[in-house]
Amino acid sequence: MNPLSRLMDPELLLYLPGLLIGLSVHEFAHAWVAYIYGDSTGKMLGRVTLNPVAHVDPFGLICLLLFRFGWGKPVPVNPRLFRKPREASIAVALAGIAANLMVIIFTALVYGFLLRVAPALVSGVLRTILMGIILYNAGYAVFNLLPLPPLDGSKALTMILPYDLARTYAALSDQVGMMILMVLSLSGILGSIISPAISMITTTALRLAMFIRFL
Repeated sequence: MNPLSRLMDPELLLYLPGLLIGLSVHEFAHAWVAYIYGDSTGKMLGRVTLNPVAHVDPFGLICLLLFRFGWGKPVPVNPRLFRKPREASIAVALAGIAANLMVIIFTALVYGFLLRVAPALVSGVLRTILMGIILYNAGYAVFNLLPLPPLDGSKALTMILPYDLARTYAALSDQVGMMILMVLSLSGILGSIISPAISMITTTALRLAMFIRFL
């Protein structure tokens, strides 16, 4: 289904919970982990919350609806306030991705449990909602793991690389990173790159659900 046809899909409303959960959990995790490490910027701006209104970026939301990957409003972070700057920067960058993966695991467990105790309950609308939660969280995690700014993967990689290499990478990324990301997105190449990983995560989640069902 092409992106425009997807907008006309009546099931789209059933995917909205997954989309909003994935976005909200991701950005909440960034703000919460930053706060744990000493930066209260996000907390003061009301970002330590699971309320989607605090995190939705309109364009990122549209991309999530059309392409199953996108972004929310970036959580402001002040690394100078971190107690352990290097460790904190890596933890904050990867927190959102980790949160999305945790949501996938939890949803798979719930799905498997419901299949075990009330299979008729998850044969229609609820099944679509649960699958949407798994799918959008997988897309959000994989997309943000890419090492291209402004995505989380680039921030983590900058902290992991040796200092001189990190400076070179950061300088090049700042210049062409967003352009590369846009070209990959508009050309459809990005979807080809991340789709296998999204499919693998989704398949693994369903296997976990089936394991719980027949446990």
